[in-house]
Amino acid sequence: MNNIRRFSSSILFIIKGLLYLGCFLVLFTLLGIENRQVRVLSRTSVIMAVMFIMSLFFFTGIYGGFDVGRRHRRSVVQGMELSVFFSSLFTYAVFLIMNVNEANGLRLTFRSFHLFLVSVLINALFVWIMIRAGAAFYNWAEPPVRALVISSDAAEGERVRNTLKSFRHRFSETGAVSFDNPDIKEMIRNSGVVFFYDVPQGERSDLVNYCYKHMIPVSLNPDISDIVEMTAEERMMGDMPFLSYYPRRMIFEQRVAKRLMDIFISGLM
Repeated sequence: MNNIRRFSSSILFIIKGLLYLGCFLVLFTLLGIENRQVRVLSRTSVIMAVMFIMSLFFFTGIYGGFDVGRRHRRSVVQGMELSVFFSSLFTYAVFLIMNVNEANGLRLTFRSFHLFLVSVLINALFVWIMIRAGAAFYNWAEPPVRALVISSDAAEGERVRNTLKSFRHRFSETGAVSFDNPDIKEMIRNSGVVFFYDVPQGERSDLVNYCYKHMIPVSLNPDISDIVEMTAEERMMGDMPFLSYYPRRMIFEQRVAKRLMDIFISGLM
């Protein structure tokens, strides 16, 4: 059992791979029932496969992928079902375009549309099953830990604490404390994860360093300096590393284009 938990991330990766592969096979198997060019190696099947993979990569970046344990299960199911649906839709559109030729007719027709709809329904059910299985395994392999909310305001800390209560599969219990509590370091050591919310930057840095020293995961809400740091570019000034941030302003051509667009859209309205 301990060995299984040790390789939990690898097992989740396998489940994710089976999910993606299964959705791919469902779509291609059903469309291949009436279309030989889909079930054999051909230009149509290769282009469709490339489109499905690229679309799935793109849409999972937008809606989120197989993020069981990190996001609420309902959000993961909705994001994955949207990603698979749009990937299938784009792949089906490529299939229709590839069939506009002299052999199949020069008109765009909705070939095997009923099979496409069946694949959408089967994949929706398959996604739901696989995500439930992945979430169940994650909850078994990663037991809930105690969370600690550190804030500068008792009301805000309680609000974050109540929000975390909806993630019972990840946190067994949640405590809230002010950053200036004299026993805060002992409370941190007894926690599995620490959330920082609206803590002054100086005190927050000291406590984050303490968490890092004791290998305790942290989550924090960013302030303006954190946002600047995340969007900054790495630059070397001689042998000294810097993170440089340059506020972006519109150049003259962009201001002219925006003004013309404003006038045009306003005129239409």
